[in-house]
Amino acid sequence: MKSRTLTALSVLALLGAAHADTIRLKNGTTYQGRVLKEDGEHYVVEVQITKSIKDEKRIPKTDVAEIVREQPDQKAFAELSTLAPAPDLLDSAAYQARIAKLYGFLKSYPTSPHAAKVKKMTAELESEQTAVEAGGVKINGKIISAEARQADAVEIDARALAASIRSLADSSALVPALRKATELEKDFAGTVTFREFRPELQKIVATYRAQAAAAAADYAARAKERDNGLTQMQPRDRADTERALAEQSQAVKTRYNADKQAGVKWLVPDQWDKPALDEAARYADQESKRLETAKLDTTADAGKAWRDAWTAIHASPVDQTAVSNALSAARSANLPKSYLSRLEDEAKAAGVKP
Repeated sequence: MKSRTLTALSVLALLGAAHADTIRLKNGTTYQGRVLKEDGEHYVVEVQITKSIKDEKRIPKTDVAEIVREQPDQKAFAELSTLAPAPDLLDSAAYQARIAKLYGFLKSYPTSPHAAKVKKMTAELESEQTAVEAGGVKINGKIISAEARQADAVEIDARALAASIRSLADSSALVPALRKATELEKDFAGTVTFREFRPELQKIVATYRAQAAAAAADYAARAKERDNGLTQMQPRDRADTERALAEQSQAVKTRYNADKQAGVKWLVPDQWDKPALDEAARYADQESKRLETAKLDTTADAGKAWRDAWTAIHASPVDQTAVSNALSAARSANLPKSYLSRLEDEAKAAGVKP
C-alpha cells in the first residue's frame, strides 16, 4: 500500500507510531515514523496503521527541517522497562528469564544512558530471586522471607491464593478465578484473608453472573445475526462455516458436560447454548446469596492457630504442654490436613510427641 503524499490519515498514524524516528517539518509539525530510505526528493517513512498493517508514506524533503534518528538502545530499553518491579508470585525461573533480558541489554549497549537504570533493575530482580529460591514469596508488591513465610504459613498461603484470584479476575479470566476461589474457601475459610477477601469474591461472582445473563438475554438477536450472515455466503462457504461452528460448539459442550459430571462448580457455558447460559446465571445467583448470608467463624482464627503452634514448637526450650495445647487449638481451628501434618512433623523433629 503506497501513497505519494502525506494525508491527514497518515499524519494521525505517524503520531501514533511507537519506537520511531522523529521527523520535524519546517512549519513546526513533528511526526513519528521510521525512515526507511531516501527516494529522490522524498523520504520514505514506514507507518504503523494497525498492529498488523504497515504503510509507507512519502514526505517531500523540502518540507523537512530535521530528522532525529531513533537510537537502538532506546527501543530496546522501552521493551525492558516493564520487567521491574516484578509482579507477585513469580517463581525463580520467571525471575531468571527477566534477568537474562536485562543482562542482554547491558551486553549490547554497555554505554547506553539507560545502563544505570537497567543495572538497578537487575539488582532488584536478583535480590528478589534469591529470596524466592530460599522459599520466600512476593505478595502485594513485597517480598516475604522464607522464615516469615513458614512462621505464618496459613495466612500467607491464603494471601498468595487471594492475590492470584485477584490477578485472574483483573485479566477477565473469571472462571479460573472462581475455581481458585473455591480452593480458597475450602482450605482457608478460617483465615482473616478469606474474611477480608469475601467482598471481592462477591464482585467477581456478580460479574460472572452479569456476563452469563447478558449472553442469554441477547441469544436470539445473536442467533438471528449469525443466521443472516450464513445465508449471505456461497453454498460451499456456508457449509464449511456451519461445520466449523458446530465442531466448536460441540467441543465447548463436551468440556462443559465433563466438568459438570466431575463436580466442577464454575463452568464455561457455550454462548450458543441458552439453557447452559441460564444455568450459569442461576448458579451465580445461588452462590451470591450463599456468600452474602454465610456466617464466617470468627472465634477460630486458622492463621493465628498456625502461628501459635509454630512458635510453641520452635521455642527454646520447648514446652511439651504448650505444644500439645497449641496443636489441639490448631485442630479445632479446622486447619487443612496438610498443614496439621506439617506441624506434627515439626513437633516430632523438635523432640515433642504431637
